[in-house]
Amino acid sequence: MRAWNDWVFDEWYQCHPTRIVPLGITYLADAELGAEEIRRNAARGFTAVTLPEMPHRIGMEPIFSAWWEPIIAACEETDTVICLNVGSTGVADMPPGAPMVPLGATLFGQ
Repeated sequence: MRAWNDWVFDEWYQCHPTRIVPLGITYLADAELGAEEIRRNAARGFTAVTLPEMPHRIGMEPIFSAWWEPIIAACEETDTVICLNVGSTGVADMPPGAPMVPLGATLFGQ
């Protein structure tokens, strides 16, 4: 995670600071460590972080639980925008026999 953020910062953002939005990732197995990474990135210019849109679907705490408080607080303190990675936790549940691609495309905005 740190290696990815360092690479994005050094190889993409630093080369084109007016064209690239520095969007980071953070550690999700420990909310305190995740918050530290958000603060580390914000101190050097990152303005956004991506999080899974429905973490409960991948065995994590729901986004509205207290577990996420350190991460949310770090974003608030540093004015870091939270970008939910739509689709990172799988596709929406569809009824049996549904036309998956057309229905998925229609429901994407929701």
